[in-house]
Amino acid sequence: MNKGFSLIEILITIVILGGITVILSQSFFSLSRSSFRSDAMKQIKQSGNFALQTIEKMIRESEAVVSVCDGNPISNKELLLINREGSQTRLHCASDMMEGGAIMRIASTSSSATQYLTPTYVTLGGNTCESSSLEFSCIASSRFVQSVQVKFRLSPVGIQEQPIESSSIEFQTTVNVRK
Repeated sequence: MNKGFSLIEILITIVILGGITVILSQSFFSLSRSSFRSDAMKQIKQSGNFALQTIEKMIRESEAVVSVCDGNPISNKELLLINREGSQTRLHCASDMMEGGAIMRIASTSSSATQYLTPTYVTLGGNTCESSSLEFSCIASSRFVQSVQVKFRLSPVGIQEQPIESSSIEFQTTVNVRK
């Protein structure tokens, strides 16, 4: 009697172990990718909520919201706020140059400086501010706005999207302006 394994038994064992290794590595990479996408979505949501809350606060604390509204609901890519001390603040899309190219960010520009309300790892989408997702809609009773709707979509910078899975989140709110 021969003691030991035959060549066929060893080859079958290697094929079975190789198949198990492939299945386990695919599961690991799938889980890793899912975790990365989940973290990216969490960061997008936090960034969008921060920007939305900041915009709401700025609109509510402003003395007036001036725009081209003339009584008909229209959409704009920027909004001009008159602050209580009489200065102006403009909420708008700003193109920010990064290593990989320009990204579109939400910005607040006053006489002193421009502050970005969204971080560099998210974008409003589009190649220019005109094609970005930022939109302000207002309903006015004359020159001064009574309510403002803010709407935008944020996507992560540098993540290739598959057609089935979307990595962008839409944010929207309506702010009633104090009289």
